[in-house]
Amino acid sequence: MKIFVALTLLIGLIVSFNTTPAQAQFVGVQQPGPSLILFYPGKCNQLCRGIFKNARAYAKTETGKKFPLLLVNMIYPMPNWLKDAFEDGRIKKEKTFPTLIKWDGEKEIGRLTHLPEDIK
Repeated sequence: MKIFVALTLLIGLIVSFNTTPAQAQFVGVQQPGPSLILFYPGKCNQLCRGIFKNARAYAKTETGKKFPLLLVNMIYPMPNWLKDAFEDGRIKKEKTFPTLIKWDGEKEIGRLTHLPEDIK
């Protein structure tokens, strides 16, 4: 019983220090259905942190249910389906991050970006 309690507390600590927002998941190997995909650099800026902060509320909205939030940290290798989507032009390339892509399950149907720091 003590081991179970200790493991439960340890998992709780790990989850509380995890930087992944609630109600969001990292993009996987399989191509997802309709989603809102957040591309962000290794460290989140203020806009990215704002999106993370509001992920739980977004997930409860009608749009959030239809387009769940998926995360792509740009410091890690992308899955093949995502590389193919860029190469095929189904997702346009972007130079500013974070970038939100509205994905219909096959291609990009919208995007939201912010201005680079030197333009603001």
